Amino acid sequence: MSPELLYGKSFGKNRGLAISDEFDQAVKEGKISVVEISSNLVDLAMSNRFELFVDNLLLTQYQLKKKKLIGQIIPLPQPVTKARGAYLIISKAAAIKDKEIIVKRMTKILREIHSDGTIQKIQDKYLK
Repeated sequence: MSPELLYGKSFGKNRGLAISDEFDQAVKEGKISVVEISSNLVDLAMSNRFELFVDNLLLTQYQLKKKKLIGQIIPLPQPVTKARGAYLIISKAAAIKDKEIIVKRMTKILREIHSDGTIQKIQDKYLK
């Protein structure tokens, strides 16, 4: 998404979240006003602290459902940032035997639950 679409808007984001170099430049030039926070973006958006915010779509949908605010905040038709992978990191110092086996098993299970529809069922249960 081009940051020009956000010019003149007040924007909320989690402290330290990197969106894009273009976005950062627009903020630096004062074209986008940003409020960086470490708390719930939904609550602050509902209290009119900013007009737009960026956060995890599924997490935001869950928070809106839980607070009975479905339809009060709507997602943009396209993501602001590219999807990024999530990673589980196991410390080399952790007292876990067979770390490599655990990582391989978890990877296999995650692939299976994506391909067999389990992930979609969980999303449907908690987000619809």
